[in-house]
Formats: sequence, structure tokens, C-alpha cells
Amino acid sequence: MSTTLEKLTTQITSSDQLYKNKEKYYLNFDVLPSDVEKELIFLGIPKLLFVRNEIIHVKHLLKEVFVKKNKSYLKHVLKYSDLVAYANFMTNRIRKILKFPRIINVRPSEINKDAYKNFYRMLSQHLKEEFKLSICIDFDHTITKFPEFYRFVHEQIKKYPKNHRLYIISANNKESITGFIEKHKLPRPNDILGQKKDGKVEALKKIIKNSHFTIFVDNEREYCEIAHVFGAYAYLIVGKTEDNFPKLKYITLKKD
Repeated sequence: MSTTLEKLTTQITSSDQLYKNKEKYYLNFDVLPSDVEKELIFLGIPKLLFVRNEIIHVKHLLKEVFVKKNKSYLKHVLKYSDLVAYANFMTNRIRKILKFPRIINVRPSEINKDAYKNFYRMLSQHLKEEFKLSICIDFDHTITKFPEFYRFVHEQIKKYPKNHRLYIISANNKESITGFIEKHKLPRPNDILGQKKDGKVEALKKIIKNSHFTIFVDNEREYCEIAHVFGAYAYLIVGKTEDNFPKLKYITLKKD
């Protein structure tokens, strides 16, 4: 007995009109019935889409460093690594991407390739039980200024505690951070890392290495740039909203 997907595939391949408009339907899953999308989940199509998006992300980073020799990228690579070590780091990043879980419980039509441009959309799209997701938040002028934002992120992360992690990445000492958390009755993160400037960067690189996705939030552009160069999705605080949440801007050094 033919599945819904097989029937629909037969209809599409035999339709001259759909073939003529093939560009319109390229990776557009909104046109598919709900039951077909469910079948695609178990065929591993969401994994293919997530892998595709992330490989493109890494490709752009490698192009800026090794092809365009973009000085804005190279200054961070050479300060906190070297070209050989960076190539090795990003190769292992690609290996991690290709090992994404085969079954990811999300409909293909819900996967937006431009989700990274907005912090909340990016968080929502990748807040899946199957992913090893790490959220890294700075302390000074970030958690101290937006404690309710930190509390909100913690609420999201704790939904899937097995694979999701929340880190405070800061050059501050651990005692002062812990004291602030206790004073304001904030939930504890999975860990507090950094302790100094170089330590903050090394901690971030280690988290990126061990995660499927890493999202980084800071009020200092330099750290956001470093996070971006090493493969994280970095968001800079550029203001605040009416409900006292941070306005966040996606950071990239790529020049269009």
C-alpha cells in the first residue's frame, strides 16, 4: 500500500505545472499536507535541513578566513589560535554537525534558514530535546542588568536538562557571580566559566566544540565577534525593551 508521501511524490513528478515552477517549491515544505510532513520527520529530512544550514554557516566562516583573508576575522583567529589550529577546530565542528541526531522531532516547514538573525527565533527553533544546545551569557551589564532575561533563558533550558546547558561566561571571579545569584534569588546555571579574559575565550571554544549549537550573549562587541568567528551564534546587547529585556543584534563580520 502506498504511503501518503509516495502518492504525493507521484503526483508531483507527473505534474508539468509543478515542474515548471520547481524553483518556487525548492525546500518549501509549506505546500505539503500535515501527514506528509510527519512522514518526512521519520525519513530524517529535518536533520538534512539542519545540517545544510549549519554547513553553510561554517562555509561562510572558512571563506572569510582562508579565501577572502578578511582581516576582521584573522585578527581573532591569530590572537586566540592559529590558522592550522583553526582549520582543525572547524573540521571537528563539521564532524559534529554531520553527527546530528537522525530523528529530530520538528516539521520541515518549521525550520527557518534565517532564524539566526533573531535571538528568540533562533532559541525556539533549536530548543529541541535531541540537540546538545548551550546558551552562554556574560555577567557584567548582561545578567546584572537583565536578571529577568537570564531567568527566562533558564526556564527554557530546563525543559530538556539532559542535553541543554546554560553557562555564565565571565572574566569576573566565581565568588562574586555566585553572590549576586544568591542575593537576587536567581537559578543557578550549569556552570560558571572564564575568570579572566583569555579564560573566557577558551571556555567558550570548549563549549562550542562539545555542543551541536552554541548561542552567546554579551554587551561587549569584541567577545561577540570572537564567538562568531569560532562558530557560535553571537548576539550583542544594543538597548532594552519596554519590559526590560535586552535588545539583541546578531553579530557577523562578513561584508556583503
